Amino acid sequence: MKSMTGYGKAEYCDEQFKLSVEIKTVNNRFLDLSPKYPRSFLALDDVIRKVVQQKVKRGKADLYISFSRLGESNQVLEIDTALAKAYYNASRSILSEVEGVVDDYTLSSIMKAPDVIKQTQDDLDLEVISKILTETLSNACDSLDKMRVYEGEKLKGDLLSRVDTIEGLVKEIATRAPMVSEEHKEK
Repeated sequence: MKSMTGYGKAEYCDEQFKLSVEIKTVNNRFLDLSPKYPRSFLALDDVIRKVVQQKVKRGKADLYISFSRLGESNQVLEIDTALAKAYYNASRSILSEVEGVVDDYTLSSIMKAPDVIKQTQDDLDLEVISKILTETLSNACDSLDKMRVYEGEKLKGDLLSRVDTIEGLVKEIATRAPMVSEEHKEK
């Protein structure tokens, strides 16, 4: 007997990548998978769903995948100079138009402004990542299954103890039933 509720986790780490997969399920008649993963894994959505569907047949499943690069990568910072100038000019305009405003606009302020600096990196080798992801996802689903079996055994034990209690009460009622009708006759 398996519980519908469970949690499983698996991780992969080497000199280049770190991948973590967590899956949590609760009761549901059908498989309802809600994956959350990095944008770069969008092309692997079908692979992710197939692996989970092979291992998990029912339940509302929340899937969380985190991924990071550990080794050197070709990360590049793209600077939108025109946008930085626009932020600077807007700050100057506000300064001249609004009385009492103190000018505390610095280079750090411009760098923190949305979309002035964008980080890009080289494309992932999806074939390599797909293999790593498939294995790690499969391990997380196996971990989930173990927990569901463990929880199912606990539920089974609880149900059996309740059945024993009910059977004891039924026996007690059966022995008292004839006495109850006699007590009613006397009253």
